[in-house]
Amino acid sequence: MSKADVNGDEQPKETQHKNRDRGGKPAAATTTKEDLPTPPDGGYGWIVVFAAFMINVIVDGIAYSYGVFIAELQNHYKSPAGITAMVGSLLNGMYLLSSPLAGFLINRYDSRLVTICGSLIATLGFSISQLAPTIDVLMITFGLIGGFGFGMMYLPAVVSVSFYFEKRRALTTGIVVCGTGVGCFAFAPLLEYLMSSMGWKYAMVMVAGITLHGAVFGALLRPLKSNAPRGRRSSRPSPSVAAASSPPPPPPPPMLEAKEEQEAPRRQDDDDGESDGELRKLNPDDHSATRQPGSKSPSVVSVPVVVHGSTIDVRSTATLDTSAKRRSWLQVTGLYLLSDPLFLIPILANLVAMLGHYIPFFYIVERSVLMLGIPQSQGAFLLSVIALTNTLGRILMGFLADFERVNSLLLHNIAIATSGVACILTMVCLNYASTAVFAAYFGLCMATWISLSPIILCELLGLEKLTNAFGLLCFVRGISSFAGPPIAGMVYDTTKNYNNAFHVGGILLIIGGSIAFLLHLPVLQRRTYANRMRQHQKEQLASAKI
Repeated sequence: MSKADVNGDEQPKETQHKNRDRGGKPAAATTTKEDLPTPPDGGYGWIVVFAAFMINVIVDGIAYSYGVFIAELQNHYKSPAGITAMVGSLLNGMYLLSSPLAGFLINRYDSRLVTICGSLIATLGFSISQLAPTIDVLMITFGLIGGFGFGMMYLPAVVSVSFYFEKRRALTTGIVVCGTGVGCFAFAPLLEYLMSSMGWKYAMVMVAGITLHGAVFGALLRPLKSNAPRGRRSSRPSPSVAAASSPPPPPPPPMLEAKEEQEAPRRQDDDDGESDGELRKLNPDDHSATRQPGSKSPSVVSVPVVVHGSTIDVRSTATLDTSAKRRSWLQVTGLYLLSDPLFLIPILANLVAMLGHYIPFFYIVERSVLMLGIPQSQGAFLLSVIALTNTLGRILMGFLADFERVNSLLLHNIAIATSGVACILTMVCLNYASTAVFAAYFGLCMATWISLSPIILCELLGLEKLTNAFGLLCFVRGISSFAGPPIAGMVYDTTKNYNNAFHVGGILLIIGGSIAFLLHLPVLQRRTYANRMRQHQKEQLASAKI
């Protein structure tokens, strides 16, 4: 990708070209900020915050507490650790891989319907898991079906909060994402108690029952009505979070091209509220929700989540030629970003580091019980320790990231690399206290890594590219989540030593962090969006003085 021109009075040629339709005329935006629902910043929005928080508690609480099940499932199915871990890997992998589809369904329908359907799907998967005759069937029911349902529940919950709040978006979204730590803190000892008192099958039924409550909370995610005039309003609610809290970029980056010129009259004459034959995009010139000059990038809790900013109707794509379809597909999916080193490096770093991310979550309980002789109930509480520092870390990092002098990228990279070092040093954790210290530090590092990722992508690429960039990043993380814990399990099956499994995870995290440090190279730093925006602001101030 060529370095963007940041002159204040004219756009780069690439931008000028892409802002025109195939007939050579400027393509008018069809979705503006005025068309989006007006955030009430309170009222029923607090009910939505509570519902979204509880959905996070359920989804992440169950997903991150799977390590409690491993010993019981190994004994029941007589399966090795690597194969048993694959069940949880599939759950977490499908959870992440389904994010792009969830974003499309939110645009197509609404967050409430998607969440309810996701809850029902996950409940079905968990309910029939107790009947699984083999570990392979459990991979399908608990891992694939349950994970897909979780993916349909999580994303709509966070999206809904972004529409109900604007001034308090940072606070409310921060409350919602803290549900992850609260859920893990509560579910690990709860599931351990259920298994010890009723067995893993009845515990699985209880998990299904708790997941079903997600449909109740999902029903509270009432969508807001669009402000668009009737002639331009879609018959299906498909708002985009990406229009909110947009910083003023230097010259707007290339956006998705509008539909062919001959389709425009049909949109204007649409009397029944349908707008099926258009490519919808955000207005790149709309910067009404901006930060003050010189302010830091928005904190993690104010950064939009993964939702497709534009949707394509099937009938409209049928009228495009092959090359136009290809360009539209690359724009919607964000695959064109892979040609930019500023995005390719984080992708490669996460692809490697995410292989080691879930290893402590899956095996810290088993290591404590089998190698240190710690009771199962105390071993399960180590997951709660990780969850506690993870929750506090998300709040702390979101607070620190707003300060001008705080380097979010440096914090992010140090957290990944040092978490790997901590995993390697578990070989000297020979008692419960030292293992708890490791768990606390690991949870803090994971909070830093995961929570700062959207901020870093925004600083590298710009907020208008965050939608597709973060979606692809989650997809890559999902792929790595499939492989990491099973690899560590196979290492244990071979060596009969969980320290070796933690060493593998630590090495992968260190390699991933090292790759991310390449983003500090001056040649890349000069090309970042944040640096170009600062240069643009300086030029504007200089021209104003003249």
